[in-house]
Amino acid sequence: MTVLRSVSSSRIDFFDQRFRISSDIWDDSLEASVKKLGLLSPPALLERGDAFVPITGHNKFEILAKYNILPREVDAMVFDELDEEFFLKRILLKNERGELGPFGKIRAMAISGNMFPETYARSKQDFFKDLAIPSFISHNFERPLGLPLELQSFLDFKKISYRIIKDIMGLSPELIEALGRFVSKGSVKVNIFRKLVDIIFDLSGGEFEKDCVTLLLENVDDGASVFSSMFEMRYPVYSHKKEESHKIIASVKKGGVEVDFPEYFEKDRFFIKIPILSRDKEEEIKKRFYSIDLAKIQELGKLL
Repeated sequence: MTVLRSVSSSRIDFFDQRFRISSDIWDDSLEASVKKLGLLSPPALLERGDAFVPITGHNKFEILAKYNILPREVDAMVFDELDEEFFLKRILLKNERGELGPFGKIRAMAISGNMFPETYARSKQDFFKDLAIPSFISHNFERPLGLPLELQSFLDFKKISYRIIKDIMGLSPELIEALGRFVSKGSVKVNIFRKLVDIIFDLSGGEFEKDCVTLLLENVDDGASVFSSMFEMRYPVYSHKKEESHKIIASVKKGGVEVDFPEYFEKDRFFIKIPILSRDKEEEIKKRFYSIDLAKIQELGKLL
């Protein structure tokens, strides 16, 4: 049974996250909206004795609390028991809107299995298909949900693929813990993170695993330098090639030419840029073209 009623915000247990399926990181647009407009729709709460457990509205409550603008009274839909139809529809709606990350989907299915075991057993395959949860996850929710919370939060917010998550689950506990602390230190670019996990997966279990853990724990930037260090461990010849490419590029640039060269030699082409000014005469432009050391350019190409 559910009723719409006014609830004292002091009785809402914001620390109880058992029904949370949305990412626990919000974007700027949601923050701006909540700060200006507050709660546009009543959140759903589950009454438990003298307290109320949030079913929906977790991010909005956190934003209101962050800016100390949480109202004393909140109009909410109050349930005495979690309503099965309401919660399952909520899962599908959030999924259709693209609001669920990989761990939001996993948590949604885990909650459904615990709270509604009969419905879950009967229709779980349909849910797995609707939510696009791969079989290696659907057969065992405990493993991914055992990852560090800060790592789950990052993977969820960035909507990292299940393929990457599978690789992370295959790492040692030490690497997983270090990776969690790594992403909690700041904003790591998604493309760097994906490449980083691939490298860590290759290096795990070998002589460089302890070095990987140390690099992750000591990181203080966005991760690019960590990836470069691990890339050099994974591909020892890279250091020599990198040094050679820098020397050649520095030589070519002396003529005012710019070189767009793939940092990790991952492509089969690169680009030479010649700056042309609107006032340049034809002879000046020709001179720039002819000044390019084609032998050096060919040396660069051989490094790819």
